[in-house]
Amino acid sequence: MADNSIAKYSNPTKKETEDAAGITQFPDETSWNHTNNGLIFQGGRTPGAGAVAFSLPFQKQLLGVFVSSGATSGETNAGFNASAPSFWWAVGV
Repeated sequence: MADNSIAKYSNPTKKETEDAAGITQFPDETSWNHTNNGLIFQGGRTPGAGAVAFSLPFQKQLLGVFVSSGATSGETNAGFNASAPSFWWAVGV
């Protein structure tokens, strides 16, 4: 684990979260997130069609979800529905 990274599967303290700002986090094997100047970028891969939960839910507004194949529906600040296996990324605040 690199310095200033939040350990996987942990419940980070406010200080750990602040120290990790600007460093890409990998909360599990299929997703990542990065916070920069208040914008949250995150992405990952979906194993198949179905609901996808964001590893870091957006607090104010989801600006967009982009997938490599298929389509999305039901976009919310907490996640979206994928129509096929794909790689995805999203941006919001």
